[in-house]
Amino acid sequence: MGLIKLSDLNARKIGLDTAPLIYFMEANPAFQVILSDFFDRHSKGEFYLTASVLVLTEVLILPLRTQNMTVAQQYRDILMNTTGLSLINLNPAIAEKTAQLRAKYNLRTPDAIHLATSINENCDYFLSNHFQLKQITEIEVITINELIIV
Repeated sequence: MGLIKLSDLNARKIGLDTAPLIYFMEANPAFQVILSDFFDRHSKGEFYLTASVLVLTEVLILPLRTQNMTVAQQYRDILMNTTGLSLINLNPAIAEKTAQLRAKYNLRTPDAIHLATSINENCDYFLSNHFQLKQITEIEVITINELIIV
């Protein structure tokens, strides 16, 4: 796809993979500036986010393993109490789409669930940091490195 301006995401619905949220929360230096702007624009209502409930499972693993209840609660608050962010439960339609994506692209189940959720929710884009997911044709996958501030 190439580069995408954050301003081009206005009024769009974006499926969210786990990695961008973790990188944002950890203030990953490689992605801190772009993800801070991305989530700031989201908080201003410029676009909508959708994520599979599986994101909650994935982000909680390390904080629970290290007994960091403060970070675990921050993740819960973001995913369950943020305006403009919908956390979607697995349902039969998503399960069916997950199986189709796994069969067609040989994806890992978690990746297929995230993508199927975004497709089922009619997202315009899916934000990930898995470059190999760009092979998916059912939804436009964008990576963090493709985002630019404008």
